[in-house]
Amino acid sequence: MTLRVTLNYHADETRLSLVSRLALANGYRSMQDFLSLNAVNAAAFEAGNLKAVELLSKWSGVDVSSLSGNDLKSAGGGSNWRLGSVLMNKEMRTGPHHRYCPKCVVADLREGTGRPATRPYVRINWMTRAIQTCAHHGCKIMEKPAVTRSLGDFSRFVATNLTTIEHEATMAPVGSRRMDIYIGDRIASKPTNAFLDGFDGYVAHDLCRYFGGFAHAHEKNDQDAVADTAIDLVEKGFDIAAAGADRIETVIAKAASSERPLSREMGAFFGELRPWLRRNRKKGEFEKVVNLFQEIAERYLPIGKDDLFVLPTRQRRLHSIRSASIEFAMDEERVCKLLMKAGLLEQSKRSAGRLYFDAQKGHEVLADALDTMTSTEVAGVLGIHVNQMRAIFEADLLPRAGDSEDGVRVFSRVRRSDFEKFALKLQATSANEAEHLRLCKFATVVQTTFCTTLQFVELAIDGKLGSLRRLDDTGLISGLGVDVSEIKAILVRNRKHAAEEHDIPLFDPLDPDPKLLNAEQVKNRLSTTTSTVAELLRLNRLEVIDGFNPSIRRTQKYFVAQSVQDFIDKHISLTQYAQQSGRFGAALRMELSKLGIEPVYEPTARNARFYRKRDLEKLGLLAK
Repeated sequence: MTLRVTLNYHADETRLSLVSRLALANGYRSMQDFLSLNAVNAAAFEAGNLKAVELLSKWSGVDVSSLSGNDLKSAGGGSNWRLGSVLMNKEMRTGPHHRYCPKCVVADLREGTGRPATRPYVRINWMTRAIQTCAHHGCKIMEKPAVTRSLGDFSRFVATNLTTIEHEATMAPVGSRRMDIYIGDRIASKPTNAFLDGFDGYVAHDLCRYFGGFAHAHEKNDQDAVADTAIDLVEKGFDIAAAGADRIETVIAKAASSERPLSREMGAFFGELRPWLRRNRKKGEFEKVVNLFQEIAERYLPIGKDDLFVLPTRQRRLHSIRSASIEFAMDEERVCKLLMKAGLLEQSKRSAGRLYFDAQKGHEVLADALDTMTSTEVAGVLGIHVNQMRAIFEADLLPRAGDSEDGVRVFSRVRRSDFEKFALKLQATSANEAEHLRLCKFATVVQTTFCTTLQFVELAIDGKLGSLRRLDDTGLISGLGVDVSEIKAILVRNRKHAAEEHDIPLFDPLDPDPKLLNAEQVKNRLSTTTSTVAELLRLNRLEVIDGFNPSIRRTQKYFVAQSVQDFIDKHISLTQYAQQSGRFGAALRMELSKLGIEPVYEPTARNARFYRKRDLEKLGLLAK
């Protein structure tokens, strides 16, 4: 039956708002008491349950057709929901809050009909956080928490908080946002933008939000733009997206052209836009927007089959010098020269990863140059010095197709097919974050373990390095990393085995107590010069024998460590003696000569003089 007091119903009003106003107009203590007496819950009115709508029609005298629409209900599986016909996501839910425009509330009180307390009503646009300002007054939508029993009872809330609301209504408006007006039109089923209307409501809203962030981030690199960290990113994104797909493409193209990001910088370049697309790429409502950005990214960035943007790359449109160098296994400098000669690349100071060119046109040029590579080009792709290639060639790990000369240098040539086979053997799994911290790069390994490039490559090709991983794309060899402890153990084992085969002592630079020393180690132990070591050897003061050098896998002459130690035990250089005495060497030498103490030999050139320690000890000139 129709209630004693009925009210005017507004086309943009929520049904629960009408229930709240009716409860107050008819003397009920609260909307919750009114609903309890009638054995119906508030959610039924929000969701547009037919029985609830018919019941409300009887109470209010408003026909069912006028009360239909403006539903607020779940969209099925997941956390999305619908406000009218517009799909919203969970971030746009209002939660247990009253949302309102204070100026609208004051205007209702002033201009409405019926008892003043029953005049303010809830607009459907206030029911989503996708809208932050009032389209009519330009006020910020206010949010106030609601206790459970008063949730949805807006009339009681206004009556209780009228003084606060009236004060809020005096505050200066912030200005209506175009995005808020657009979402309001979507809720009202008014088509206003051919491009954005093609997406579900929350997709269109979030597209503007995340693209606004992208545009703002790249404006900081634009001299014509003023960076403003307080800017409304959603509004900025709307200003661009409302102009259509072409405008979005133009903004991305300009940023890409200006910054030329490396392939590994793609995440930083797109900011939060890319993760948003990737999180939602499997949702049907995102198919069009994902395809849009995937197509633009492929058109303006050097994305290949291994560079996942959101979807697997369908077609490489652009190459960078670096990506082309890796794909075609060609030295970066040669790629540059070939493309510049073909008119596909201009002189630039940008790094190889930031020099872009048309992939299709470049493929024709580079494919023609694929038959052979020079040793310099091979070394560049491998990331090692060209001199290190000699050992690889001599070990026949990479066959030579012949030698060439460019008028200055003689260099070897390698068949492209042979290099590709060699490169396949150097493939390694990319390191994860933990492995990046634990493993050492090739350059560090060869320096700290006295491992040659050839030894490293042989171990990698033979699959003997279980910890081998690819750490970066600087080069096929230089980009590799390995656990130092693993390679040290292998090298020590191999060195011992090789020395046993030659039946001679092993020179191991990693041995903490070596039996053999090289000239550099002897020089350091004697604290003298290389030429002095050579003179001591010539005078037979130090003993040398044959030892096995694991680095070059050949026998060499080495100093016997014990003979060096014996010499140190029995002799002291004038320089060392002068330092211990705090005297000048020349004066000390003359004093020793007057005392009849002469060096064990008269050195040539500027080599060091050595004295017998026992001669000095006899005269008390040196402590025993």
